[in-house]
Amino acid sequence: NQGVSGVAFNNTSSSVIKINTSGKLGNCYERTDTSGNYLYSDGTVHLGTKLSMFCWINFTSLQSSSSLTGICGTHRHSTNTGMGITIKYVSSTTGYISCNTGTGSSRTFNTYCGSTLLSAGTWYHVGFTYDGSNIKLYVNGQLDKTQAFTGMSVPDDYFLVYNWAFNGASGTAVSSYASPYKLNDVRAYDHCLSAKEIKELAKGLVLHYPFCTPGENLLS
Repeated sequence: NQGVSGVAFNNTSSSVIKINTSGKLGNCYERTDTSGNYLYSDGTVHLGTKLSMFCWINFTSLQSSSSLTGICGTHRHSTNTGMGITIKYVSSTTGYISCNTGTGSSRTFNTYCGSTLLSAGTWYHVGFTYDGSNIKLYVNGQLDKTQAFTGMSVPDDYFLVYNWAFNGASGTAVSSYASPYKLNDVRAYDHCLSAKEIKELAKGLVLHYPFCTPGENLLS
């Protein structure tokens, strides 16, 4: 919401990406343009071969020229590394949650997308888990799609917000595929969240809290 603990973020245009905007949970970030401004971490993060990414999103409109809108992730354009949350364009006011993987010439957001139609002006809790064999997409705490996928390389990399990929190995983000939207409570985990944990997050009751105390069986 106001940065991730231990990982500082650079803002490519503070006049375009606003902070302290009223969000789903307290204040949030909001991008107001379509020029591709984004946030990126100063340091790299390690997510391993099993990971989860979730956030709250409320989009104003989707750009027809983009075909996708980047939300967050660690994807490298033109290489088979990293994954991220995107929205597949359906119309200027509707889209599907999707997971971006693959290379720049063969991205997967068109096929690795859910079936729940998202509408402009509404808050949605969206994201995915990856266990090394399957991608599972979720909308508002409910499983929306399971897609078999293996062989993803997930190295240490920078974490992007308001974008879908870094441009090769240059360390700069791809400036296209941008839409205006609010973004709240972005989370990245180095393991797969359980279905119960995802439902708890989707309740939108608090900003940050531990799921359980050491030794507690959350699944019971």
